[in-house]
Order: sequence, then structure tokens, then C-alpha cells
Amino acid sequence: MYKLSLKTLFLIALVLALIGPTLSFFSLQSQGNYSEKVAITYAISTYILDFLHLFILGLVINKISNINSTNSLKIAIFTYYPMWIFDFVDIYQPLRPLSNVGLLISFIVLYKLLKSDLGRNKLIILLMLHLVLYGLNALIAESIATNPVLKKIMEV
Repeated sequence: MYKLSLKTLFLIALVLALIGPTLSFFSLQSQGNYSEKVAITYAISTYILDFLHLFILGLVINKISNINSTNSLKIAIFTYYPMWIFDFVDIYQPLRPLSNVGLLISFIVLYKLLKSDLGRNKLIILLMLHLVLYGLNALIAESIATNPVLKKIMEV
């Protein structure tokens, strides 16, 4: 993984990160009866929040380990790949909870990549941070999609 360039990993990330937002954009409208404005706001916000999560995770990895910033960001990006791949279930709204399988796999990936570089306590803190960032991402995105005030404003 370290041999792949950051640019290559980031370009793959830019494409993979489009899976969930794009599928959610269409499924929210067709199956969730959301307006186009709300669906696009949801899609854009999840895309941006995913990358914010990546950069925070990469920064924290860099700060608590002896891993340089480039490789820390590579680890963060690689950790996110399973979550983006499992976003394929976003095409059908009732299956969306299955995308959390990607989160579980990302914990395994993060653990495997860092278990030799971090002590147990730092690794647990990092895994908890990953979970908190994921939860905040989901909370913000879902509040955008379900907020009645925002929906009303966007319908105007």
C-alpha cells in the first residue's frame, strides 16, 4: 500500500466516494420521495464529510504515530475503501443499513495497518475516533435528509 502514490490512492478515492452519494441521490428521490434539492444537498454533504473524515483521521494517525503525513493519509484513504464499496447497497433504501458492513471491515483494515505501529491504547483511541467521525458524518447527512425545516426551505 505504501508503494502506491498518494495521488493514485486519492484519485481512486474520488471515484469510489461517488458511489454512495450518487446512488443515494437517485434512491432518495425515487424511493424516499425527497425533492431533487434535498437529495443533491444530501449527496454533496456526504461526499464532503467523507473527505473531511479522511483528513482528520490521517492527521490524527500522523500525530500519534511515527508515520509520516503522506503515509498517514494513505492509511486513512485505504481504511475508507470498504465503506465506499459497500455503499452500493444505497441503490435500494431498505438495504442501506447493510452499508455498515463496510464500516466493520474498515475497522479491521485500520487495525491491521496500524497494530505494529501503535500501542494498544493509541489504537483503541484511533478506532473510537474513526467510529465517532463516522457517526457524526451519518448524523449530519441524515439530519439534512430528514430535517423538516430544511426540506421546507428547499421546496421554495
